[in-house]
Amino acid sequence: QYDFQTMLDWDPSSPEPSPLLQQPIYGLPVVSLQLRKRVLTYVLELISVLSDIVSSLDAQSLDAGHDDRQLQQESSSLTTTPTHTGALAAAFMQLAKHAAAVLEPEVHVGLGQLVAHFLVRLRVVGGDITKSGNAAQDIFAALALMTASMRKANNPRGGVIRVSIAENVQARLSATITNCIGLLADALAAFAPTDVPVQLSAELPRSGGPSPDGPLMLTVLVRSAMDLSNGGASMSPSLQDITRWPYPRLEISGLGAPGFLGRNWAGPSATTAAEQYRQAKCFGPKETILERIALVTVAWPVSPVLYSSGTLVGVGTNITVPYSVQLRSCGAPLVVEGLPGRVQLTFRLDPAVVRERRWGYITTVPYRVTWWEDIHGVGKQVERIRRWTTHGCATLWQRDKEDAVTARCDQLPGATAGSVIAVELVPRPAYIVALPPPANKSIHNI
Repeated sequence: QYDFQTMLDWDPSSPEPSPLLQQPIYGLPVVSLQLRKRVLTYVLELISVLSDIVSSLDAQSLDAGHDDRQLQQESSSLTTTPTHTGALAAAFMQLAKHAAAVLEPEVHVGLGQLVAHFLVRLRVVGGDITKSGNAAQDIFAALALMTASMRKANNPRGGVIRVSIAENVQARLSATITNCIGLLADALAAFAPTDVPVQLSAELPRSGGPSPDGPLMLTVLVRSAMDLSNGGASMSPSLQDITRWPYPRLEISGLGAPGFLGRNWAGPSATTAAEQYRQAKCFGPKETILERIALVTVAWPVSPVLYSSGTLVGVGTNITVPYSVQLRSCGAPLVVEGLPGRVQLTFRLDPAVVRERRWGYITTVPYRVTWWEDIHGVGKQVERIRRWTTHGCATLWQRDKEDAVTARCDQLPGATAGSVIAVELVPRPAYIVALPPPANKSIHNI
């Protein structure tokens, strides 16, 4: 237990003496900036060493189907020996847990890149993560700790400045976390039985950021391409559950035959999607893309694009109950566009949100379903477009079911930014009091 925050907050130009000179005897030891820099160097070097270890492990070491994949131990030991995958996953979780105290987002970005590197290696060799004990849960817990460290991306100073948003540490952290969760879902889906949902859940600690709305929850449902084409897919949370739903009520109608490299599903983005599908790598040596399709949902306790609400991007949209909804196959997110009315989602709102919006809207609908769009600029606009949009989705809401918001969409959320969809809280319209006209009276009319 050490205090890394005090020296970061102290201004050397202030008249206050250095916190290092007035530490309480029984308080947390205040860490100097020089020592913090050394700790950061050590942690980043540790992440680099772990990355080299992941790269050096052969296929047999990462294959959970082999008994000799376990670490060496004495035959008289009564404890269960962890596998290489289990040991690395536990290391990732411990590193994410203790690195949070350093208050440096670059550490979490590096750790996220390490986790992504490990999951990609696991897919290349076809390793089964479900045979490594709590490996998947430990990795998911590490991602939850990284999610708790996300903050708004603000301009470094006032005035007109040009800063690359894509290079901002908070934007990179957001992209890394969503990528890692997708890779973890691929690892779970590769060996999961069809039509049997697989779920993971991890609590977020309170770390000075936004208050989390429940735990981080991942759900993976595998369907064959034929079943998805003919019967679609659906997920229905328990209506008796009083806590946050792990996924919205989701109904995807039969999408029809995907066509060559999913052209029929991708609509206007078929060419771009086909290029991504050609580079996909399946877990099974004989498996091909679009053979097994995983429906992946993520319940986010905080916005996964929290960085966008800072002054650097300046997106002021107020959203609640964000989820990721995505179809994946062989490590690639599938593009589903231009299919009118095939996707229907129902969100349940928190009672406090509903109570606060019972008045003042008159005929205005207080909610609308929106999804996060992150695309290249159009025409002469060189900057990327980052915004919440309702394109392709129609919101349905009734006052007699005020805690349920339904959307009927022609597509799934954009796959380039985590496929995030949420409910936007519409600002209350201005209430203008119409004053009565002044009386047509005057003392001079007497």
